[in-house]
Amino acid sequence: MSHAIVLSRSLEKKEWMVLVILFLTILYAYIGVVAFVAYVMAGWYILFGKGNLLLADLIFCLVFGIFATINIYFIEPVEWILLNRFYLGFCFFYLFIQKKSVIIDIDNLLLVLCCLTIVDLILVNFLIAPEMMPNYPVKDGQLIHSLESFGGAYNRPYSFGGSASVTSCILVALLASSKSKRLIFKLFVFLTVFVVYSGTGYGALFVYLIFKNRIFAFLVFVLILFGVIGVMQVGDDYQKLDPQYFLFLIDFKIQQFNELIPNMPSWRYLFGFASDSYGGRGGDFGLLTFFLGQGLILAVLFLAFFVKKLNRYNALPLLILFIGTLHYSVIFYYVGQFIFAYFLNYGGKGSSVAQLQTSS
Repeated sequence: MSHAIVLSRSLEKKEWMVLVILFLTILYAYIGVVAFVAYVMAGWYILFGKGNLLLADLIFCLVFGIFATINIYFIEPVEWILLNRFYLGFCFFYLFIQKKSVIIDIDNLLLVLCCLTIVDLILVNFLIAPEMMPNYPVKDGQLIHSLESFGGAYNRPYSFGGSASVTSCILVALLASSKSKRLIFKLFVFLTVFVVYSGTGYGALFVYLIFKNRIFAFLVFVLILFGVIGVMQVGDDYQKLDPQYFLFLIDFKIQQFNELIPNMPSWRYLFGFASDSYGGRGGDFGLLTFFLGQGLILAVLFLAFFVKKLNRYNALPLLILFIGTLHYSVIFYYVGQFIFAYFLNYGGKGSSVAQLQTSS
């Protein structure tokens, strides 16, 4: 009998573990390290739960772990744990989702996340100072990154992703796999992505529209785009949609690459390491910092694993997540790890998830 679960219809089936793990990843930006209990729960199920794993996937994840252990000789143990939790934590969720054959009700999840983002927007703009919210990075009582736009009249919501780029890219990736035909539903998701005010999110939405080839959706995008530009011109703040901004980002990332790569000790190209000088975790060039932290061997294995999992069911959401990771590390943030792991399993050949997904 299948262990598959469609979220929001599952309480009667007592599939509480999936719900807890999913919502712990969603709430990580608000509750912090307590949410890491989800790793423990996923690991327990991988070891002792019912279900099957694809041997090739298990081997891939074990190889990731073996090469990751090499890093412990180069960096402090605590930093080693943080580094590999950040970049390889998705393996726990990937194997858990595959073994339990989890299927998510994407539309209901999207609705929850969009509502959560709108609530966040209302809070930080009308009720609570952003630096008082747990999902906004603060140092010495001050926000690390300014949220202000439109001359200080608007604070963009970071919401469940703890980052505007992460939140908006995940929303668009989920939209790309949505089965809903309701126009009002899609407009609500579009609106939510726009109010997050992330250039990366706008780029992800544009990719979605191109591949979906929805003429009406594209017209809506253009209309809203002109509306946003008009408002921002009044406020003298339209950087996120300015083509020069995107050209600046490309030039900046080329500069980062040229500054960091030639200065790495040659023997660490293969194994990587984390430090303030050579990347570590996060940053605004996600794939570069992954290479700097994990090295060429693990980076090649990761990309091979990623490409191997692409299929006609998950290609667009995974492409959107990958594009987001070119800028910020969308797939390595905690909630991003779960969503990334889910889409890697989505329609994957040979898995029970595939059979259930394609038959629905």
